[in-house]
Amino acid sequence: MYVHTITKIIEVSREYKLPLCLTFIDLKKAFKSLETEAAETLLTQGIPTQYIKKVKRNECWPTSIVYVGTLDCS
Repeated sequence: MYVHTITKIIEVSREYKLPLCLTFIDLKKAFKSLETEAAETLLTQGIPTQYIKKVKRNECWPTSIVYVGTLDCS
């Protein structure tokens, strides 16, 4: 997790008395497994098996940060 970044966001929010709402989503849990039908569909579309296996193992879910509004941390 990006502890320094989150800490800085909280500090700036408090300094400027801005409301702040942070949400953390565990994408591995949210998309724990790929349905068999979906995997078969990917195969029929010509997606290589190696990529389908990576999706099934949750190796390709990136960490995402979404900013709403503006925040100047300089």
